[in-house]
Amino acid sequence: MNALNTVAATSLLALSALLFSCKDDDNNNPTIPVDNTDTFGATLNGAQQIPVVSTTATGAYSASFDKTSKVLNYTVTYQGLTPTMGHIHSVTAATAEGNTGAVSVPFAATLTTPLIGQATLTQAQQDEMYANRTYANLHTAAYPDGEIRGNIKKTD
Repeated sequence: MNALNTVAATSLLALSALLFSCKDDDNNNPTIPVDNTDTFGATLNGAQQIPVVSTTATGAYSASFDKTSKVLNYTVTYQGLTPTMGHIHSVTAATAEGNTGAVSVPFAATLTTPLIGQATLTQAQQDEMYANRTYANLHTAAYPDGEIRGNIKKTD
């Protein structure tokens, strides 16, 4: 009988511990996750270059921008060319979309595909990017003004 009392007492103690350890999970104020990241992309080719370049080279630009930290993480892939320089250009608001602009963000020093890098953007650079006034550009020895280009657009 003593063994039965011990088993019953132990079971009651375990059940009590289980019930008292349960927490009220009803949350009347749920936290809604905030997505602070936007994604951008571009297809690079000679047809978008100014002036247009006849080339079989192509490329792609993809990036994510963290609106809190202001950090742009980018990847550029390409085929059919050997770049000598690469960067993001910005076209100012005073010029029409489709024109050329100054270098805004240089790509990583190593120009082998994929080009992977990051940059912290100024407010002016952010404004230009969100206004569709930026483009990715790869330059070559044959085309020092740029062989392929892609106008950067928000993708999400």
